[in-house]
Amino acid sequence: MPTEKLKYFADNEKTWHGGTYDTSGMVKALELFGNPHKNFRSIHIAGTNGKGSVAHMLNSIFISSGYKTGLYTSPHLLSICERIRINDAQITEETLGRYIDEIYETRKALDKKPTYFDVLTLSAFRHFSDSHVDIAVIETGLGGRLDSTNVLIPEVSLITGVSLDHTGILGGKLREIASEKAGIIKEGVPVIAAKSSEEVLEEIIKHSGEKKSKLLLYGRDFYAENIEERERGYRYDYISGGSSISGISLELSGEFQIMNSCLAITASMISGDFPVKITAGSVRTGIKKARVPGRYEFLSERPPVIFDPAHNPSACGSLVDLIQHKFPGSKKTAVVSLMKDKDRSFFSILMEHGFTLAYFDLDDGRCYSPGPREMKNIFLEKFKDERELFQYLDRYRTGDWIILFTGSFRLYKTALNYREHLE
Repeated sequence: MPTEKLKYFADNEKTWHGGTYDTSGMVKALELFGNPHKNFRSIHIAGTNGKGSVAHMLNSIFISSGYKTGLYTSPHLLSICERIRINDAQITEETLGRYIDEIYETRKALDKKPTYFDVLTLSAFRHFSDSHVDIAVIETGLGGRLDSTNVLIPEVSLITGVSLDHTGILGGKLREIASEKAGIIKEGVPVIAAKSSEEVLEEIIKHSGEKKSKLLLYGRDFYAENIEERERGYRYDYISGGSSISGISLELSGEFQIMNSCLAITASMISGDFPVKITAGSVRTGIKKARVPGRYEFLSERPPVIFDPAHNPSACGSLVDLIQHKFPGSKKTAVVSLMKDKDRSFFSILMEHGFTLAYFDLDDGRCYSPGPREMKNIFLEKFKDERELFQYLDRYRTGDWIILFTGSFRLYKTALNYREHLE
């Protein structure tokens, strides 16, 4: 397995070992392997919510335009190989394993031992370099300023929606988190940003000004108009300055995806002087074909079973609004798992929108486990065994119940297993 040697590297996705972390160790490791990140063009994406969606949309636009396209995202749903793709093909276990082995063998030559995410990022950069991609879409793991990926000098820096998350690491105030995200902005590199609160925008404007980077804002410099909701997603016209692309079909649910798609379109159209230009046709094709695995994913129609990894209040609010809109009048139940570092007001938002809640304790040291008080006031049941959970959920298979799995990417496998149980 490619992950065998990863256990020797500190995994900040499970336990934060930070405080002293900076990118100097990553820079040294890259030097040992010939600085592969300098051999391909890139677009760099940070944000709290939406960065995975924007990354997949950009990936689809570039592939539809004929470019050999790398994609690096996190976390994964089922296999670690999902994180590193070229033209949507996952890196093989053999190739990833070889990169990890080679990095492991060089660890003694490094002043700072690479982290788990450093190793995966370096593996992605080597794979993209060795495969001679035309462009790579790179999503930050956590934050931005100190993220392993922040060694890139991209064609475009892109910042999606920013809200409170990872407060123990990035800071407890929205302005502090925005500053960390804006840390990906590079000298003279254009910046594209989502519509955000005033304090978030102030940080982005300040950082882009200090770096002399042109800033393009959704709602000011580019936007969508003539929006029509359809059975599957939306149709709209994209406007930027004096140009437009009419009749864009977006087959993803949630009005917030309109803004995300406009961010992706803008980034693709200003991302450097390629031999083949991005055309209106390739934009339309790319957005229409774009799919975001594990986001508002329907696993069953009868009963409706939905998975979405929303894990902070902002994402949860958007998710429940979408479900209310799509299923007015339906009764709703949710299976929730949440990591210890997440904001537990998440539970209240679901309850306020009429969800009954059950908690699933994942076999993960990071997973939060509700105590007696929360079990009394919030949750109907708590489970550690999937079979018992599924028996509990079977009571909701009749009538007009919606079943939602949410709170963590790590709950995806359990949600898939429930789909199999239904079959």
